Amino acid sequence: MRLRFALIFTSLFILTLPFEQSIIPNLPGLIAPLFESMAKWVAVSFLGWSSESDYRLASDSTGLYIHCGLLLILSSSAALIWKIFEKSDSQKGFYSFLLTLISSTYLSMHLFSYGFSKLFKVQFFFPEPNTLFTPLGQISHDLLFWSSMGSSYSYTVFSGILELMPAILLLFRRTRLLGSLIAAAVMTNVLMLNLAFDISVKLFSGILLFLSSLIISVDFNKLYSFFISEKTIELKEKWHPKINPKLYWSFKIILLLLLVINGLFPFIKSGNYNDDSAPRPYLHGAYEVEQFVLNGDSLASLTNDKKRWRRIFIHRRSYFIVQNMQDKMKDFKLSSDKEKGLLILKDYDNSESQLNFQYSNKDSILIINGRLKGNEISIIAKQLDLSKLPLSNPKFHWTVQ
Repeated sequence: MRLRFALIFTSLFILTLPFEQSIIPNLPGLIAPLFESMAKWVAVSFLGWSSESDYRLASDSTGLYIHCGLLLILSSSAALIWKIFEKSDSQKGFYSFLLTLISSTYLSMHLFSYGFSKLFKVQFFFPEPNTLFTPLGQISHDLLFWSSMGSSYSYTVFSGILELMPAILLLFRRTRLLGSLIAAAVMTNVLMLNLAFDISVKLFSGILLFLSSLIISVDFNKLYSFFISEKTIELKEKWHPKINPKLYWSFKIILLLLLVINGLFPFIKSGNYNDDSAPRPYLHGAYEVEQFVLNGDSLASLTNDKKRWRRIFIHRRSYFIVQNMQDKMKDFKLSSDKEKGLLILKDYDNSESQLNFQYSNKDSILIINGRLKGNEISIIAKQLDLSKLPLSNPKFHWTVQ
């Protein structure tokens, strides 16, 4: 019954959870709204939860937790009925084969995506300028972890290789067990990081660990006998379809190429194979405010002044971020017109402001004038050289000096 339950639950989860991949179509996304509505109905009607909660089938959302709970109930019921009507275990080999095939392919797809995003340093990119100048005590756990990972090129690449290795091994019958053992170790570490640093991929990383454990479970008795009981084990041939070897290897190679190309496609399309050296938007960086005039008054750089700006940051994802003298941050959505010298800032209340700017490449001076949130501002700021920060130039020591 456990095998039937695992097969049903895994299949339903894969078929109903939307995913974002490059060339593999997101078919579950077509039916996801139905299950999102079901999760919301259960939460509101039976659990008495608020209808304003997030019921999308997305990472760590309320809807995804309820959806998984419903799948557990449905899978348990279906497995019980299946067991009653099919009392024989004659098809156990086929079910094991099907479970490992589905689980390993799905797990491999995501490991390729995660692995390549780390290998090319897109998932853990170098910290943005505003993060570099945020006091340590004001950084959240998840951003702290992201920044630490992003500051190390070598470790990020290493962690990507650790995910790509099992992604390949899982696709071949002879190496699948080894791949699942490596994947389980990698996903255990990922899950613990998500839990310890409050990163919002806890449930999904747990599911990927569950899938790797399912693949291992098929050979668990053999592993236990060999490593724990220290008994000699007989390697019996597992059940697999009797197909032509050429057809089998053609299918494997096509599947491998599909998953590799799917994982590589975003980087081939963008031409970005090392995000640390990828081009940044115009004006991207950190600027120290040297002169700040508010409504005609020049404000001194006093640490207790909440109105005076200390620094300006231009974020890679088009944000204009202000840091005041008390290190509090305020961000605006940014669009710019380089030719007209305009910065268009949009606040979260949808109010919009236009500021005139001039930037001198010679001395890295940014001048901003205009009206923002009902106040006239005039600013002179000097761009900071981020390459001179200690985090940008990590030193390596073999010995303690």
